Amino acid sequence: MSEETAQVKKGKKAPKKKAESKTTQNSDPPAVTQIDDKKKPKPSKKVQQASPPKKKDEKKQPDKKVKQPLIKEDVDSLLEYFKSSNRPFTVNYLKDTLFLKLSTLQKNIDTLVSKGDVIMKEVGSTKVFLINQALMPTVNQQDLELLGSELEQKTEEYKQIAQQNAKLNEQLKNLSKIPTIQELVDMKNELKSKIDEIENKLLLYEDKNYKMATTEETQEVENEYQNMMNICKKRKNIYHEAIGSLLSESDLTIPQFEKIVGIFRD
Repeated sequence: MSEETAQVKKGKKAPKKKAESKTTQNSDPPAVTQIDDKKKPKPSKKVQQASPPKKKDEKKQPDKKVKQPLIKEDVDSLLEYFKSSNRPFTVNYLKDTLFLKLSTLQKNIDTLVSKGDVIMKEVGSTKVFLINQALMPTVNQQDLELLGSELEQKTEEYKQIAQQNAKLNEQLKNLSKIPTIQELVDMKNELKSKIDEIENKLLLYEDKNYKMATTEETQEVENEYQNMMNICKKRKNIYHEAIGSLLSESDLTIPQFEKIVGIFRD
């Protein structure tokens, strides 16, 4: 009989074995419990909502000044305006131009139309009002002749002024061609420098050591120059013939050959 069974019989409990602390590789990981959002503890502090900023007291805009009427708002003043203008008007034009009340203006116009002082005509859908021409003063024949003579006189004066203006423009055009004082000074300085240059040459010619070449000497120099030019031409021809013979079996031209070799000539 083993010692453990003997101890059990005597009433003694057998010692428990210690559990292994190490977990095996095949053991499952511990389960993670999820907490619902509803069960989460709510914050105890109350959040105060920010109140909207108070608007500043808006400044009251000053009332626009009402324009005063240009004439009195009565029938006689309106009639005088029609006479002095002697042209057709619309109601809106008179209201906007004279700054009159529409109701009063319309009433005064109706009064003038009923009296016959103002005539109303319809142009399409627009009503036009004008002064009765019978109320306007007439022009007699003598006044017309006087105006005609004045018109002829003014026309003649205009022609004379136009001719005078044309002459002045021609004079101005001619004056614009004349050089200014500064331009004349510059021309003077330029001519003076040329004169000084010529005088220096004359002094050189007047020098005793300076001798002018004679006609024979000049001709001799020209002949020598011509001979040198002929020799130069002959040498160029010889050069072209020699280089051409060398390049006869080549595709190169003389300028290409000179560029490759590095020959530079006039």
